[in-house]
Amino acid sequence: MVRIDRQWLQPVPVGVERYRDALAAIPPPGQGCHPALLRVANLGIAAGVGAETVVTEIRSAIPKGTRRVPDREIRATVDKAAREAGSETSLRTTRSAPSKPRIDGMKIRNKIIAGGSEDEADLWEASPVRLDGAPERDAQLLLDTLYADGDYLFIGGLFDRPVRRVADWCRILDQHGPRWPHIMPNPVDGRAHEASTCAPSWRCDAAVCDFRFAVAEFDGLPRAEQLAFWSGVVFLGLFDVAALIDSGGKSVHAWLRVDCPDRETWERDIEQGLFGQWLAPMGVDPACRNESRLSRLPGHCRQDSGNRQRLLYLAG
Repeated sequence: MVRIDRQWLQPVPVGVERYRDALAAIPPPGQGCHPALLRVANLGIAAGVGAETVVTEIRSAIPKGTRRVPDREIRATVDKAAREAGSETSLRTTRSAPSKPRIDGMKIRNKIIAGGSEDEADLWEASPVRLDGAPERDAQLLLDTLYADGDYLFIGGLFDRPVRRVADWCRILDQHGPRWPHIMPNPVDGRAHEASTCAPSWRCDAAVCDFRFAVAEFDGLPRAEQLAFWSGVVFLGLFDVAALIDSGGKSVHAWLRVDCPDRETWERDIEQGLFGQWLAPMGVDPACRNESRLSRLPGHCRQDSGNRQRLLYLAG
């Protein structure tokens, strides 16, 4: 399970976190943005966030799309949510109070970074599993350490679909090497499910049968600071880190062992708890919170840069 020293953090109200999650999930204009805005506004008002704050945060959260959403449309949506809730925070009647601040994620992040190291060698030395083999064999080492032969995993490109047992993947990797860029850390059931696109998928959220790992990566943090953060997490024992993978680009991917017993627990403890209360306020990409998140397959050599994706830390 996830470990964290709670003296570092204070909890975030669930209502506020649901609102923050909805903000982060607003689709681009022209792709379902309009109906999503009312849901976000309803959640914000219900959580006690001031109407003026909801307007400002929605405006900042809307991604680029085929058109620009005018401020009057945002204000009308938030005002509708306030009226229907019987709230006195209607934009036409009063100025809203500021929303309750969340934890000081940046302060916590900087404290963790200060306790870590920017030197990869320090992570290698701390790794419980020795990483002294050829980097192109990192994928086999990862599979041998973290999975059983009968686990079904997805390995492939963004648009690939097949899943195979770990034993089969190991044979393929021995023959052809790590030719594929991505891996889904959580095992799947090997059956097709209807995904959000209404097409059959073997690697969607519904296909996940073992909620073993959460993937975390920073969005925009310099690589040296990412190394210092994750090494600080390891040295301080804040989370149960199963693997750290150099993406071969600008990111370090962390696999956090969470071992949730079911989907409901994942949604509560990982999506709302781990990401909502802790990781997202520290700058970790909130899009990582779903159970079918992909990570980088260690050992693969990227075609775009020629850099190899590598294991930096591995714990059984």
